[in-house]
Amino acid sequence: MYKSNSARQVVTSEGGWLELEHLHTSLSIPEGAIPTALRINVFLAVMYDSKDTILVENQVTHISPTIVCGPAKSNFSKPLIIKVPHCAEDIASWKVSLFYKEEVTNCWKKIASSENDVPSPQAYIQLDQHNAYIMTRKLGKYLLGGESLAPEVNVTKRLKIVMFGPVRKPEADFNIRAYVLEDYPSALEHCSGIETRLGYFQIGQSSPFHFANSKEAMTLRINCSGGWTTAAECSLQKIPFNHIWKNMAILHCEFLLHKLTDEMPCLRLELAAEQDNGAKVLITSVAFS
Repeated sequence: MYKSNSARQVVTSEGGWLELEHLHTSLSIPEGAIPTALRINVFLAVMYDSKDTILVENQVTHISPTIVCGPAKSNFSKPLIIKVPHCAEDIASWKVSLFYKEEVTNCWKKIASSENDVPSPQAYIQLDQHNAYIMTRKLGKYLLGGESLAPEVNVTKRLKIVMFGPVRKPEADFNIRAYVLEDYPSALEHCSGIETRLGYFQIGQSSPFHFANSKEAMTLRINCSGGWTTAAECSLQKIPFNHIWKNMAILHCEFLLHKLTDEMPCLRLELAAEQDNGAKVLITSVAFS
């Protein structure tokens, strides 16, 4: 069932609470943050199809979805708290920066950091294992970026591999699509929505695994049985490191499956994904049984 990626509430001096529970995202407005008798129609949204990119140097990578809340020009006398999930593993090894998109310049600006190295910060962030808590008095568009605390320190992001295939047993050759996603709910919601519109559904999902800033590519291999075989030219595919570490868009690979026989009791798929010289994850799926 479709769940909205946005929430609205008319907030008064008594405060307010907006939550997107299925996306692990919320906005808390304390009592007394706006004057008595003033009413503000506040909204909170998680951007599914954001084309925004943090144009920064070094090995900064996005570690959260893009969050939008508003109205952007609203004034608050007390800090608000925005909760947003992140995919940074072992958060103590990371330097995390908070980026805010300026309406006037339409550019991202770093306004806070976990290392407190931003002069006159416009917000503060606290982090636990899976979530970030942003304390700010301004609404707008936010995104978390992260990098290693030091060049010699390796850091990893939590990723997932999710496979999609046809709803019904196909009668001819067809494609399986495998997505590489950050490990937070909005990424899966986004690609699931895309695939549903294309007539596909989820047929397999990996447990979270670690992708390191080692500059090594990711390799995906697929094997199938039950009356099908994988096209040789696409049975092994590589995704370059920067396509994962520096890209804001969701990534996927397509694998073409060839029909071998009219007798197809079921289709068994096995997808192995690993970062070169790194961790390996295996997905086994039985579809169309």
